[in-house]
Amino acid sequence: MFCLVIAFGSGSRMFVMHLLIFSAVLFFFYNTLTKDAVFKFLLFITILLVLSTVALGRFLVDGYTPVQIIFMAITRIIERVLLTKGVVTSYVFEFFPDEHEYLTGESYFQALLGNMNDNIPLSQLMFSYIVGGSGTAGPQTFGEFYANFGPIGVILCFCVGFILQVISILMIRVKSMSPLKAAYMAYFIFLLGLIGYGKLLSFKTYGLHVLVTFITMNLIVLSVVKYASEEN
Repeated sequence: MFCLVIAFGSGSRMFVMHLLIFSAVLFFFYNTLTKDAVFKFLLFITILLVLSTVALGRFLVDGYTPVQIIFMAITRIIERVLLTKGVVTSYVFEFFPDEHEYLTGESYFQALLGNMNDNIPLSQLMFSYIVGGSGTAGPQTFGEFYANFGPIGVILCFCVGFILQVISILMIRVKSMSPLKAAYMAYFIFLLGLIGYGKLLSFKTYGLHVLVTFITMNLIVLSVVKYASEEN
């Protein structure tokens, strides 16, 4: 329910995908969901993704029928999931260092400390180069490492990926997990995956505080239920 509230409250499609992660854990590790239930859930998630995409207002313009708007939303979802980050990352190797000097860690300082020097962020640099005008198009971690440190950054990125993979494997191999703990772990691993999709500091930017809020809300709900059951 928390994910649903966030998804519709913020217009973010990312939180709707978290529900899919939880259901996958229950299905593959605990076999508590039938194939029919998984199909219905996937259909439900797809509808939510389309609705949240349309709710962003990008397609609510004159000249399009409701059916066209729905198909445009589905196309946009596929594009964002499969294409956008990869395309931007490919342009990074063309843009640096021929069109712009390496950032030497500037984008990471911006994410941690804010843009104190009023320099243009990497995502805006790439959008302006690829599309023109003002907007954001951030590359994947692979591309951001290269934009900052060149070929050496590519090597560093592989090292970071290895460390994250080790963390994920260790978490998965923990035995005797309750379904709630499994959900926490799935959520944490999913947020680690965002590091590769977005940038190295994306977990700090929009992952850690969400995870803390999610766990806190669960603990509060469980405490209330336990207290009520003891009273009865």
